[in-house]
Amino acid sequence: MTAFTDQIETDRDATFLNAAELATEHVIDDVDVVCVVTSDLAAAGPAGMEAVWTDRTVLHVSTEAINRWPVGSRHVIDGEKLRVESLSEDLGMYAITLTRSRS
Repeated sequence: MTAFTDQIETDRDATFLNAAELATEHVIDDVDVVCVVTSDLAAAGPAGMEAVWTDRTVLHVSTEAINRWPVGSRHVIDGEKLRVESLSEDLGMYAITLTRSRS
């Protein structure tokens, strides 16, 4: 690894994935994982389906904490069943957008 990559990894673990700073512990598929979760996004369904809402949650987690999830797969996070809508990987982190539809 380069010195830059080492520093990014150190910063990621010391700040972003630090439970005393930004991260919190969540239960992901029955495993305790320290990660950052944002879940304040909700949108009504398209015309004619306004009664259906889609909740979006973005999970920021170390690539070392979980295996890569395929788009469309389903996972349980803190007791909620969610579907993977998209996944990107950068600097040792996954940003995973998860959805749940409800009416």
